[in-house]
Amino acid sequence: MSGYFKDNISYKDRTVFSKIYVAQRGYNILGWRDQGLIGMVLRPGTDCPISLVGMIEHSNIDSILRIHKELFREKLGVVKNFEHKIVLKPDAVPVVHKVRNVPMSMRSKLKQHLDKLQSENIIEPIDSSQWVSPIVVALKKNDELRLCVDLRSLNRNILVDCFPLPKIQDLLAQLGGAKYFTSLDLRAAYHQVELTEDSKPLTAFNTPFGAYQYLRLPFGLASAASLFQKLMFKVLGSIQGVIAYQDDILVYSENIRMHLTILNQVLTALKEHGFTLKKRKM
Repeated sequence: MSGYFKDNISYKDRTVFSKIYVAQRGYNILGWRDQGLIGMVLRPGTDCPISLVGMIEHSNIDSILRIHKELFREKLGVVKNFEHKIVLKPDAVPVVHKVRNVPMSMRSKLKQHLDKLQSENIIEPIDSSQWVSPIVVALKKNDELRLCVDLRSLNRNILVDCFPLPKIQDLLAQLGGAKYFTSLDLRAAYHQVELTEDSKPLTAFNTPFGAYQYLRLPFGLASAASLFQKLMFKVLGSIQGVIAYQDDILVYSENIRMHLTILNQVLTALKEHGFTLKKRKM
């Protein structure tokens, strides 16, 4: 990708101001968001110089979604037959941080958030640990709480998997000639991976309501990104026509029949390994 600029996109009587990305090669692609804003509804096969992301025959896509409806259940998935072990460096020295101040105006939301994570078996309360990290809380634009565990002290003391993250340029190069796309997004991706028993105490963190530890892979852990990319390669790496970058999965193809076949293969693999997806991104 060479960069982007912002300009008007017009179709019939509608105009929207949007961000336009510039690639060195490939087809022009118009995403579903801008399609909806300008009211562009074209069926596959329409003579148009733009590939419309997400415009697949609804009757076929609906049948595939019914077959794989378990993937879109509300309960968070758990990857089968896999646990992540956090490996400490030989000279690692435990660090215990004190509780950081949380504004009184946020404490109620923090407790609700902690209770929700506990109900989903992502965290559990503990009495003590040799490793205890502090937290940072902030409010999102929608007024929901964002909880961040500051794992920097732990991260400096763990060994990180060397599995590489793919380069964006290489991923974009694979899309040349593709006309049909489906974007999939894993639900709280890292939290679908369980930790080994000896790894859980390393992820402990302090709050005004006591200490907790993670039962699942936490965001912000230095070994998480490479580990998760390696896991996605194991699950989807043998399927042609799919790109997986962390929790974002893109299925692409030159025709609808091929696209539906690949999509079915991807959803089958994800279901067999215990993952769940966000339905709203389909």
